[in-house]
Amino acid sequence: ALKDPSLDIVGVFTPHHLHAPMAIAAAKAGKHLIVEKPLCISLEELRAIRAAAKATGVKSITGYVLRWNPLLKIIRHNIEAGTLGEVIFAEVDYLHGIVGKDYIHKWYRQRKTGGTSLLVGGCHAVDGIRFLVGKPVVEVTAYSTSRTRELEYPGTEIVLLKFADGSIGKVASCLECYGPYVFNVEVFGSRGKFRNNQFAGDLFAGQTAF
Repeated sequence: ALKDPSLDIVGVFTPHHLHAPMAIAAAKAGKHLIVEKPLCISLEELRAIRAAAKATGVKSITGYVLRWNPLLKIIRHNIEAGTLGEVIFAEVDYLHGIVGKDYIHKWYRQRKTGGTSLLVGGCHAVDGIRFLVGKPVVEVTAYSTSRTRELEYPGTEIVLLKFADGSIGKVASCLECYGPYVFNVEVFGSRGKFRNNQFAGDLFAGQTAF
């Protein structure tokens, strides 16, 4: 397929540990890339994919589909417009109890093929908070824990972030919790705040609650 000159773009939607070799092969063949999240499962693989793409000049994107979610786009627009004032604190959580679910493949549960809680799903939250705040991350602290034996890695990870403008953030990824899938988004600013699809601030005269 990679030798086919009529093929312009390759989509890599395989298990996580296969992303890097397939993406690198496609890039070396001069094919543009869309790679499902996570892009890969190690820093070494990330650098190898980047080097292959830069060497051949192909364009690439990772499948962080939530960047096109209307809620995140609306919040980001309001941050850029100054509706929230200065961002003080942001929180994005990926809470998805996949443990015990019939649709979860074996490779999801293994460290060498799935990665970590953040790579399996929490990377959506990491990308989301970076997209919303829009500033470089300058400090990172992380903690992990686990209450399940079904995963070869900690099922829960918490990440604390400090951004270049002094704002701070928190990302949580929990794959072992009981309950439905939740992608929680909260942004607190000096003039307003978003709590998922609820807003509080001085944008509407007389508003005193979310």
